[in-house]
Amino acid sequence: MSTVNKVFIMGRLGKDPRVFQAGEKKICSFHVATSSGSGEKKNTQWHNVVTYSPHSDQCEKYLRKGSNVMVEGKISYKKYTDKSGNERLSTEIQASYVTFLDKKIDNEYNKETTTSEVSNDYESTSGDPEEFYIPF
Repeated sequence: MSTVNKVFIMGRLGKDPRVFQAGEKKICSFHVATSSGSGEKKNTQWHNVVTYSPHSDQCEKYLRKGSNVMVEGKISYKKYTDKSGNERLSTEIQASYVTFLDKKIDNEYNKETTTSEVSNDYESTSGDPEEFYIPF
């Protein structure tokens, strides 16, 4: 029996991406808002999204608060202990593709790369650029 862990979201960033190092990997983290309903019944959900190097560089460079993106990835759950000693559960989307939907960002990115999709291959650890698939 096979299983699938795949998610697609489209929305806007709530604030500028945050970039940090974890060992040799550069990680870019950002929050995407999605909404359903309208008026008083409008419901906004916030999603934590994470990309890994080398593709975190593109997200750091081109994404800002308010940027419109489509994210494809998988859901990941992590347990951690907060400062008060309480065990917490964190949910994040590990992005395999981030598509920049803002025309200005897309045009700037296309000048440099010819695609607006950023691919993450987090299964690979060799760091060989040939291992990462970026569609052209």
